Amino acid sequence: MRAGADSPAQPLALRFSDDGLETEFRAEYARSSIRAARATTILVIALYVGYLVLDMRSGTVGEVWPLRLAVVTVLAVNLALTWHPVFERIHSEVLALGGLAAALGMLAMMATVGNRMEVPFYPGIGLAVVGTFTLFRIRFPVALAATLVMLAAYAAVLSRGVHAYDSPSIAALFLATCMLIGGFACWNLERYARDGFLARLGLERERERSERLLLNVLPAPIAERLKTDPAPIADRFPEASVLFADLVGFTELSAGMAPEDLVTLLNDLFTAFDQVAERHGLEKIKTIGDAYMAVCGVPLPRADHLERIADAAVEMLAVAAARASGAARPVALRVGIDTGPVVAGVIGERKFIYDLWGDPVTMASRMESHGVAGAIQVTARAGERLRARYALTARGAIEVKGRGRMETYLLGERLA
Repeated sequence: MRAGADSPAQPLALRFSDDGLETEFRAEYARSSIRAARATTILVIALYVGYLVLDMRSGTVGEVWPLRLAVVTVLAVNLALTWHPVFERIHSEVLALGGLAAALGMLAMMATVGNRMEVPFYPGIGLAVVGTFTLFRIRFPVALAATLVMLAAYAAVLSRGVHAYDSPSIAALFLATCMLIGGFACWNLERYARDGFLARLGLERERERSERLLLNVLPAPIAERLKTDPAPIADRFPEASVLFADLVGFTELSAGMAPEDLVTLLNDLFTAFDQVAERHGLEKIKTIGDAYMAVCGVPLPRADHLERIADAAVEMLAVAAARASGAARPVALRVGIDTGPVVAGVIGERKFIYDLWGDPVTMASRMESHGVAGAIQVTARAGERLRARYALTARGAIEVKGRGRMETYLLGERLA
């Protein structure tokens, strides 16, 4: 969520205390107001053009048509600006200018034709006040300033006694009513818009938080699939490599540790492993106690999955060795790797996980559990594929639970 999204608006000024949030709101308010602004501007232009008919009937067309043309020109320029990028920054000022042009145009005609126009002018000014407050969707402070200028200009023209049909007392009461109704409506429109803006930011924050939580549980491609299709996910991968890493003697080590120290040790180590896995393109599957499981080539297939997982295993050994050096309670890491076809999918509807099945999963786990402290043990099929790029030491045939005697290798450094 954006910084300052919880900042309240000041009650009267209607402004967020965070400047960045205020700028973002104004841009969004402008975008949401474009249709209303264009429709209102076109309506005012049409009304001004239509009033030319009345001017013809009253015989004043020759005197006032330049004034109407000037107002229509200003409104046309305002309308064109709604398609310009600058509109988002100054939309209230531009639209307030349109409302002012409409009102001041009427006042100029009032001063021009005087008592020859046998209709009152204050209803038109009142309409301009209410329209500026509501139809243009202008921010309240700007709309208030524009309407105060309208009323001040009207009072100045009226004080010259140029129009006998505008009764000062009736006009004052009518315009005060328009000011109160329009101002209250404008204030509420903006207040609701600001509340809605904050609500949308809050929803966006919750959505982002949910996204982060989902991505902490599932690989990104799998999370996207689940969001669009809730059907069970099960994929077969003809080639992938699996890694298991485990802390040697951790049960005995943890027996004498405080719970806080135990959690801190595992959190620090596995966080470092997460960083190694990310650098090498591995997908962390899960941790079980002090065991760490990762895969490469799932859910995104990679041609070099075995080389990547081997590089990651070598780096994990180095990370564990560095953390054990000089520690009061040194730990040793044991790693197992195998490669081959696997099946991957999402299990459960609550507290679900993305998991793997297949012979490489079983054998990688066996390579770890039957391995050597501080070493990486790989199966014969993995060793044959890694021989050209890594130093390998034949361990010979070892007894593997459920498989009998198997040839295995210890993985060394990558060859130059």
